[in-house]
Amino acid sequence: MGIDVDPKYGGTGSTFFTSMLVIEELAKVDPSVSVLCDVQNTIVSQVIHRFANEDIRRRYFPKLCKDTVGAFALSEPDAGSDAFALKTRATKDGDHYVLNGSKSWITNSEHAGFFIVSPMWTHRKATEASPVSWSTVKCRALVFHAKKISSAFEHPVLAR
Repeated sequence: MGIDVDPKYGGTGSTFFTSMLVIEELAKVDPSVSVLCDVQNTIVSQVIHRFANEDIRRRYFPKLCKDTVGAFALSEPDAGSDAFALKTRATKDGDHYVLNGSKSWITNSEHAGFFIVSPMWTHRKATEASPVSWSTVKCRALVFHAKKISSAFEHPVLAR
């Protein structure tokens, strides 16, 4: 993966447009692989590229380009993808933050080792321009509970 990630981090250094072409071609053969590649290259990598500091880029881009799948956690059971209605909170606790809440329909969660999570920050006031911020989370730092939803599909749920 890492289609449009800078080669200094292990990516190919190609363009976002090339990512779209790769995703489109994959979709012709296997739409599910195409979605995994899409989220990895157009959401996870782009959030890091646009918003992360250099330390986060150095630590995570090489892994995401080589052997780690990234997941995107925005939706919640009672909020859907409405960023203004999120209930998951990030609260400062000493030198770290505690995420507390639930996420649903986490894209790529089954295979992920890295998560982009969108909480409301308790120490900041949400504004229309920026209701949430992104938080990078290592998989081992979270407690997961899979919850069956009574429908034709099973959706993983992140809970603490």
